[in-house]
Parts: sequence; C-alpha cells; structure tokens
Amino acid sequence: MASIARSERSNDRTVFMRLSLATASIAAGLIHASVVPHHLEESVVLGVAFAATAIFQIGWAAPVAFRLDRRLLDIGAVVNGAVVAAWIASRTVGLPFGPHAWLAEPIGAVDATATLLELMIVIGSALVPRSQPAAVPSSRMTVGTRDRRRNGHTVGVDGAASKQALFEEEDRAWNELHGLVDSMPEDKVAEPGYFEEGWSAKDLVAHIGSWLAEAGAVLERIRFGTYDRQEIDVDAMNQAFYDAMHDVPFSVVRAQGVASRNRMLRAWRSLPEDSPEANTWIRKAGPDHYSEHLPRLRQWVNELAR
Repeated sequence: MASIARSERSNDRTVFMRLSLATASIAAGLIHASVVPHHLEESVVLGVAFAATAIFQIGWAAPVAFRLDRRLLDIGAVVNGAVVAAWIASRTVGLPFGPHAWLAEPIGAVDATATLLELMIVIGSALVPRSQPAAVPSSRMTVGTRDRRRNGHTVGVDGAASKQALFEEEDRAWNELHGLVDSMPEDKVAEPGYFEEGWSAKDLVAHIGSWLAEAGAVLERIRFGTYDRQEIDVDAMNQAFYDAMHDVPFSVVRAQGVASRNRMLRAWRSLPEDSPEANTWIRKAGPDHYSEHLPRLRQWVNELAR
C-alpha cells in the first residue's frame, strides 16, 4: 500500500559484515583462551596477555554484531592489529620477554589461523560503512520521505506535530476505521468487493493488523539498538499477509489487529527518547495507513447498507 511503501536502502551487506567480524573475533578469542594454561606455565606475563586478548575478542563480538559503532570497530581494528604485529615479531625476531626472549618461534597451524582471523577483523572493520545508509525514495512512496498537506500547512512525517498529537491522530483514525467495520452486518464482513481484487473488510482489517505487527517489531529493534534499515518489497509482503490471513476467522483477525496495535504503541511509549525513525513507522503504519483506506471503506459500508 502507498503509505507503507517507503523504500529503504538495503543494509544487509553491513549486517553480514558485522556478523562475520563478530564470528571471527569469537573464534580468535577461543583459540587464545585455549592456550592460556600453556602460556601461564611459561610466563605469567604471556599467560595474562593471552587471557586479556581472549576476553577482549570474545567480549567485543556481541556489541559489534548488534549495533553499528564506528569507534568500537576502530578499537577492534587497533587491538587486533597490535596482536598481529606481536605475532609477526614472535615469528621473526622473537619477543623481548618470556622464556624464549628474542628467539623466533615456529609457525603453527593454530596460531596462523588466529592471525588470519585477526587480519580479517582489521581489514573488515575498515570496510564497514561509517554510518547507516540513508533511505532511498521510491516512486510509490508517500510516507517517510514526502511531506503531507494538512490544513493548508506542510507537516513532515517526523515533524511539527508532537508525539501526543500523533498518538491522538492515530487513535481517532483507528476508532473510525474499526467503528465502520463493526457497523457492518456480521455476514458482510467477509464479503468480497472492498477492493476489485476481491478483498473484503475482513481482509482489510488483517492487512492493517499485519503492518501494525511489523511496525511493532521494528520499534522493538529501535528500542534495543538492533534496527537496520532494509529495502521493503511491499507488494510481496502484502501478498504474504493476505495469504496468511485470508482464511482466518474474523474474530481472530480482529484480535490480532488489536494485539498488534497495542504492542506497537507500547513499544513506542517505552522508547527512552524521541525517535524520528519510530515516529515515521507509527505514522505510516498507523494514521496515514488508516486514512488511505478510510474513503473506500466508507463507500463500501454505504454500498452494503443499500
């Protein structure tokens, strides 16, 4: 639908790169942890150094996997770069301390693997984009990039209206939409004709509820800092929602819609600070989406009442 059709630049590559870095860091950390007892027997300094390296590499993985933080990536590149440099020195001229000071050690398969993983982290950290890419406008999109006209004034989707005003606007449109559906005779709710494609009022309620569920999931990810903008194939999602909900009884469809809306609003209220991205999702899944369907729904209710 037009109010949901906000195309966002895919960030899958960035997410994949971060997950790859996290995996490499855990693997390298586990290798270092496995040899800590051996190195402690040789030298307390070496043992502590390997333990600290393992703790850092394993601990660094989780935040890198779940959020894009340029400073964190830079720290990981510097630390792993230093570990690689120490390994090269130990295999060429020898380290200046320990039981084998200034003696070059042989290259083993395990330590070489750890070094390759660390090189991957150094290079990969530099290649990860420095910020989330901006959303790319779509010719089908009306919410999320274009301003809308209200009462003769241009209002941005993240814009001039306060959060409370947006909440009240969503509540009014929601109540009108469901009031119209509830006013229909029970045997007409599932009657095709709302859309030429064969949708019924029940299909509309399922469609609205499915996008509210999607918005609620996005707001939860925004709350926990794991949200990554992705390109949305709106038509495919609409079809998937229709296929999943078309044969579901109206009582279940309606309950799903109410639950999805409650979850979305609860997630919105729980955000620690105002989020333009969250407000955009609220508007495009909520009042703008309802308003897109209300004119035809009013007509359909009147047609069925004749």
